[in-house]
Amino acid sequence: MSFGLPIDWVETWLPNPAAVVGRRINGDSGWGAALSAYLSQLTPERAVTAPLSSDILTDHVGALLALATDEITASRHEQAPHRDMHVRIVDCIKQRSSELQLTAMDVAASLGLSGRTLHRILALHGDTFGRRLIDARIQTAGRMLRSRLFDQVTTAEIGRRAGFVDPTHFIKVCKSRYGKTPGALRRDRGTATF
Repeated sequence: MSFGLPIDWVETWLPNPAAVVGRRINGDSGWGAALSAYLSQLTPERAVTAPLSSDILTDHVGALLALATDEITASRHEQAPHRDMHVRIVDCIKQRSSELQLTAMDVAASLGLSGRTLHRILALHGDTFGRRLIDARIQTAGRMLRSRLFDQVTTAEIGRRAGFVDPTHFIKVCKSRYGKTPGALRRDRGTATF
């Protein structure tokens, strides 16, 4: 499959679009496969009836394109100018992760970036906002579950304080990350590794 994209839009997602113009993105592996699968599902009819806004759908294309083109250039020198900003973004997410309604736009605004730039910088480093936010929240919850200072606080409240709005989601993330529920992690804190 082949796509033509407006250069001004591409420049918001790729630091050096000229380096990848006309180059083939392998749709069978890595991020190229994810981009190919996403685009194959994004028919004009589906785009109109999707439960998400066109901006969100477009941002997903941009993020996947940035990840896929990073693979084909196999060059990390493009990341160097953004390395410091990537660290700042990750630090900001960690510091603000307990905010229940934290969005990528909130973090971008606090760093003086556009939302697209934030997503593009994260994508250049193989990151996503959602993954970094969940990582920060589960690490915060893990510290609280390990600490005896929080013994009188319910696991649901620990999840909420860490930024998880839904206790069920908190339990699901704990099970996915550690193979145990928050209660089991707390009980096993002497032997568990977080």
